[in-house]
Parts: sequence; C-alpha cells; structure tokens
Amino acid sequence: MKFLQYLTEQERYISIKDCPNWVQRILKSERIGKDVRVTIGTSVDIGGNWHDGNVRRVYLYAGGKVKTLSGAGGPGVNDSPSERRAKQGFATQLTPDKMILITNTYPKGGELYVHPDAMAKMIAEPDQQLSPEEYLVLVATRSLKASYQGRPIRKDECERYGVNFEITKNQLISKGMLNRNGAINKDGKNALLAKFDYPTIDTMSAAKKLGLKAKKGSWGY
Repeated sequence: MKFLQYLTEQERYISIKDCPNWVQRILKSERIGKDVRVTIGTSVDIGGNWHDGNVRRVYLYAGGKVKTLSGAGGPGVNDSPSERRAKQGFATQLTPDKMILITNTYPKGGELYVHPDAMAKMIAEPDQQLSPEEYLVLVATRSLKASYQGRPIRKDECERYGVNFEITKNQLISKGMLNRNGAINKDGKNALLAKFDYPTIDTMSAAKKLGLKAKKGSWGY
C-alpha cells in the first residue's frame, strides 16, 4: 500500500460507496455521480459560488450531526448570514471528526473536505506501478474525446508518441485504471493526481514530463 503518498496530495477521487453513510445519503438524494472529489487537509479554504444559476448546499459535519447552509446564485444584498457564508465561501480548520460536503447544481457535483486521519480510515489504494505509456493513455482518455468526425483522436494522439493505444488500454483495464468500456475511473484519476501537479494535463505536456518523444513527421513537429 502507498496510501501515505496520497495523503501528501491535496486532492483525490473516491467512490461514493467508500464515503461515510451521511455523505452517501446526501449524494444519492441529490443524484450526484459515482465518484466524489476529495480535498484532504487540516485547514481548508472553500471558494465561493459566483454562478447565478447554481444552487450550492454546504453540509457541516461535526460531533455526529450535520448542519446545512444553502444559497442559490451569486452573492446578494438581501442574503441572510448563513446564505452569505454558503455563497461567499470560507476558511476553516478540520479535525478527524469534522468534515465538509458541498454540492452544486451547476456544474452538478459534490466536493468533500476531510482531515488526513479521517481519510485514512475511509480507503487505502493499492500500489500500482504504471509505465510512461500507460500514463499517456490515461491522460488521453481523461482529456480527449474518443473520436471526432470519424477519426480516433485518443488513438492517433498516443501513437504520435509511439504508444500502441489498444494494447496499453487493455493493460490499464486489467489493472483497474479503466473500465471495461475504456472510460477512466476513480483509480485512473487518482493515478494522474499522484503523478502530475494538477488534475488535468494535456498529452503534449504529459509526454514531455514522461520522457516520450513524438515521432518525426508527426503533426506539429
């Protein structure tokens, strides 16, 4: 297990089924997807809601109880103190028994803020060794459409760097980083978070960091 490595990362993804029961109930009631983005730390700075079409709900969990703050749209002059706090964001300290869950309707999704000790109790990920070629296929799957106007974009982009897309994709499926249909899952997303400094990266930047060079005569070279 290399879970301690993940605790040095600010963000990662976990399955809803690995979340505490109170989180599962809220996310299921709001029909939010299978994976949740988690920010890990002892102090967190939660950004504000600046989109007029977004409904934000902030769930403060402490001592086994959940307090809810909510507000629709951006800040307004008639906001109550709780609405203002939900909309404008805030900084707070986290302890192992204190968590914060935020849900948004636009874009629809959930964010969970937890203390490292609480995260360690939720889930530990297996140590998976990936090759540069496997990382590049993960990046292409995460950042590019599968095809455009009949052309296999992900495959073409990977093969520019001498990577056999289909073989490498099957390797990642067998390692549990991609689903059987080739879609990236939470383990694949976490592998990228652990490897790169930010959650999304383009294939050209990734190839450079991974030491993969484009073939001569390929587009852009």
